[in-house]
Amino acid sequence: MKIWEIATGQEIRTLSGHSSTVNSVEYSPDGRYLASASYDGTIKIWDVLTRKELHTLAGNPDASAGFRWVNILSYSPDGKYLASPTQSKSIQIWEIATGKKNSSLTGHSNWVNVVAYSPDGKYLASGSNDTTIKIWEVETGKEIRRIIGHSNWVVSVVYSPDGKYLASGSLDQTIKIWRVGR
Repeated sequence: MKIWEIATGQEIRTLSGHSSTVNSVEYSPDGRYLASASYDGTIKIWDVLTRKELHTLAGNPDASAGFRWVNILSYSPDGKYLASPTQSKSIQIWEIATGKKNSSLTGHSNWVNVVAYSPDGKYLASGSNDTTIKIWEVETGKEIRRIIGHSNWVVSVVYSPDGKYLASGSLDQTIKIWRVGR
């Protein structure tokens, strides 16, 4: 991974450690940490300033051989947790300070492609190859809403800054906007 200075376009850091393609990177909300997900089945947490790898997480340990990659990651707004989707139909929630798995959310019937925290950190949205979007209450780990409307894999979800809406993108070539907040 390379970190670039926007103003000059100069490379300022290189982080190495994965054994396969890095397909997702995500800064923590405070910018101190960088999480990277790879086709090698791991997630690595890096200290951006020291360039040191702090944790290696088994991002997809229970997936079948050959299908271990980890897709889009999402930090909680307070930066304490990282959510990662898996091909084993679950979402892993990791505690950044310890590198330990905090919880696992299950309920999709196919691979989970993408996750996104709501701006207030109370909810987590997930999109799956089962063509659904699920909204989870973070505190309890319970699914509170299932959204049906795409006819193919859901590969992108993002909350609006006010948390009232969720946009989703799918291989059905549509983007849909859902009212999810009050």
